Order: sequence, then C-alpha cells, then structure tokens
Amino acid sequence: MSRVRGIAKQIVPKALYPTQIARRVIDWNTRQRVYTGPFRGMHYVGASVGSWLYPKLLGTYELELHPIIDSIIKDEFETIIDVGAAEGYYAVGFAVRKPNVRVIAFETTPDGQQLIARMAAANNVTDRLTIYGECDPAGLAAQMPERGQCLVLMDVEGAENELLDPVRVPGLAHVTILVEIHDHLRAGTGDALKARFAATHAIREVPAGGRTAADFPIPAWKTIPLIPQRYYVQWMHERRESYHMRWFFMSPLSP
Repeated sequence: MSRVRGIAKQIVPKALYPTQIARRVIDWNTRQRVYTGPFRGMHYVGASVGSWLYPKLLGTYELELHPIIDSIIKDEFETIIDVGAAEGYYAVGFAVRKPNVRVIAFETTPDGQQLIARMAAANNVTDRLTIYGECDPAGLAAQMPERGQCLVLMDVEGAENELLDPVRVPGLAHVTILVEIHDHLRAGTGDALKARFAATHAIREVPAGGRTAADFPIPAWKTIPLIPQRYYVQWMHERRESYHMRWFFMSPLSP
C-alpha cells in the first residue's frame, strides 16, 4: 500500500474525479507510447483525429481486428494504402512493424496530415510514408501498384461505397481490403460492397463489440486499486457497438 500511495502522490493531484485519476494513471503508464497490441512501443502524438485517443495509447483500439492486423504484419505486403488515416495509427504502425513496406496515407484534414508527419518522424519511418490529402477514385487508382502484394485499409465515414469501386479503380479486384462499414451513415453500404466484390474476394465480416475489465491491459499493481475498475475501463470504449459497426476483411480470390 505504501508503494501505491507513493505513485499516487506523484501523478494524482488533489480534488480530481475518479475518471480523471484513471486518465492520469494511464498517462503515467503509457508515456506517449502504445502500451500493448500489434503496435506496442510505437511513439504516439498527444491528439487523435475523428476517434478516441486513449484506446490507441492503450493499444486496445479496434481490438476486434487484432488477429487480422497480426496476420497483415506477417504477410508479404509491399504496399499499404491507408485511406482515412487520421493521425496515423495504422499508417505509421504498419511502417514501424513492416520495415520493407511502402505506406501511402490519405488524410483529408490538415491537422491529421501534420500529426501523421510528426508521428512518422518520431518513429523514424518518414522515408517510407507518403502523405496525401483527400482521396477520390482517380487518386486511389493512381496509387495502385502494378505488381506486388497490396493492402487497402479504409475508414472514410460512409465514402467507402464510392471509393471501393472496381469499375473506376480496376486494381481493387486484385488487392486485399480491410474496410470499416458505416451503414448508419449510408444505409445499405455493407450489402452493396458484398455484392460488388462477391466474385473477386472472400469476405470475412467482423462485428464491433464493447470493452470489459478483462480487456484493460495495464496490470492492477500499476494502477491505483482504490479507484474502481470501471473508471479505467471507460477509457477503452470507442462507442461503436451502439451503431452496430462492422468491418469487412476482403481477400482476393486470385492474384
């Protein structure tokens, strides 16, 4: 107990609410690095674009996809195109974990572009990561490699229906695709993409879920036990389950 009190005095000022104390404990343990998961140890920036920062720092972000992300890391992709890259969690993360890969990041917001550049520099992968602004079908088609294995990673808040079009972007028929589906923003998007890629891809659907205390990666002895676990757990939640979010992992049937 004396050790816990000593840590508490260093990181917890008086008169903070339990949720704020839990955040301070997470900050203390992560120290601007991803704590666990596929990108464990990656230097991070202090802001997030379009999503929650703390699941990324904790390494529990999109936990449902971790087996797929691990398989991507092990696979022999030469090019990864991240459309809707935000501050660079995946774009920089894959560049860090796959030293021979070339990463192309499309991010519409100037803030996101700057954060990607900062995080790439902090992790020494600037030479293998190219940043572009808004993506359209022509821009996506222009970045498709003529040869070699390619992954297209996409999180574009409903625009996936427009961008994932093999008629306008023929190279999509032969690449691996991991896309977040936003049916709640554009009804019928998932069904449309399933029909569109049924002949060329095997499609695995991954539903989003909530988080529990079992998912919290920081061991109890590194927290302040007097703070109930729910205050730590809430920093992992991404608020996806209420929208019935899901992802499609689409593997080409032929190279």
